[in-house]
Amino acid sequence: MRKLIVLCAVALMAILLLALLVSCQQPQPVVPTTTPSSVPLPKLTTTIEIGYYQETTLEEASNILGVTIPAPTYLPKGLKVQEVYISFHPEGGSFRVILLISEEEIEKKLVTYTDQQGVTRQRYEFESEMEMSISPAGPGLKMPWAERVKIGGISGNLVEGDDYNSLWWQMGAISNGRAGSFKIVLSASKGIPKEELMKVAESVLPTVFPLEIQVALDKSTYLLGEEVRIEFSLQNVGPRPLEIEPFPPAVEIRHREPYDEPPKTVCSIPAEIGATSLEPGEMVSHTLIWQQHDDQGQPVPYGYYYITLEDIHFGKGKVSILDLRRQKLELLMLPPEGLIEKTIEVNESQTVNDITITLERVELSTSAVTFYAVCVPPDYTPPENPLLLPLHLVKPAWAGYRLDDSAVKNAGKSGGLHLKDGIRYTWGKLDPVPNGTKKLTFTIVQVGRWEGPWEFHVSLE
Repeated sequence: MRKLIVLCAVALMAILLLALLVSCQQPQPVVPTTTPSSVPLPKLTTTIEIGYYQETTLEEASNILGVTIPAPTYLPKGLKVQEVYISFHPEGGSFRVILLISEEEIEKKLVTYTDQQGVTRQRYEFESEMEMSISPAGPGLKMPWAERVKIGGISGNLVEGDDYNSLWWQMGAISNGRAGSFKIVLSASKGIPKEELMKVAESVLPTVFPLEIQVALDKSTYLLGEEVRIEFSLQNVGPRPLEIEPFPPAVEIRHREPYDEPPKTVCSIPAEIGATSLEPGEMVSHTLIWQQHDDQGQPVPYGYYYITLEDIHFGKGKVSILDLRRQKLELLMLPPEGLIEKTIEVNESQTVNDITITLERVELSTSAVTFYAVCVPPDYTPPENPLLLPLHLVKPAWAGYRLDDSAVKNAGKSGGLHLKDGIRYTWGKLDPVPNGTKKLTFTIVQVGRWEGPWEFHVSLE
């Protein structure tokens, strides 16, 4: 019996060893492995209407527009600009450049469709990992639904779609140190992290405008009636010939207004009809004489004025030099009798409708006259942080002033600063006061919902 058990055990062990040997000789199934680099990125679909766009290169697009097209200097590994398309309308100055960014060459699919008017049209459809479009900058990007972001110090917007992210911002060209000529939209599929999208956007550097503009006056102060010489020059600092129009450009002369109001145009000098061509390095100059007359031919009063050039266009795409109105020249027209320079401590109070306002002082200088007042409304509670005061609690005030018996001048609106001892108001950027003026009349017409007037008489003798 014992021998039988031993024989059975030996036989069983032999069967197990044989089964093991057979299993080792069978081919094992291969488990597929995937590395991150082998996963294809999701793609965006771009459509380009046939007849509206032409295929080009960055260099050719820059030649067409007369300014270097901004492009990213960094792209995620494996991606590069595969194709460039441009649409431009020289007569209107509009343009759009599209960069298609992908790992591999992009295949285009021809699609025939019927538009809303029943017209049969054709377009190309492309698939790419990223897309960047460049077009003329507008007045601003108002996108309250988007997330505000900073792109290289410039404010932009991040829009998150279902399968893509887009960055919107304005920048791209510098003229005399000022930026703001291109609107850029950079889009990427969700497969590219937002951090990478931001990195690509920040690598888009401002290009340099090929046109340098200089505007100058022979002096900054003039007596009333003196002719004003406005000299400006344009120089082509780029590598390509430029056609500038209009030349000479239009000029606007505006009177400086109070803080809350835009400058008032007193004289508009229209542009001449025509253009001029500049070779690289070439400069053209022009001198304009203003006789201190307004558009009705009447002499302008003394005070501060701004002189600005209007938009200038260049290149086939008629790229505009923007923000020229910010590059304003300031000049002061002096009355022949000169200006008063002194500070008067007034500290006079007036109460109207149970609201007391104190005019604390008046500062007179060759640059402006400034009024300072304080008001403590009923039940006034000092805020913990004046800078974070809710808008519904802000109580602005409106005022005007008069020199002797002349017409009332607008002093504008003062927002008021809410401090522990009341609401302090300042009215400034007002024309200086000429010598010989005997009296200032300062009138606050309204504070918040309370109507005045609160009138103060300030002797200058």
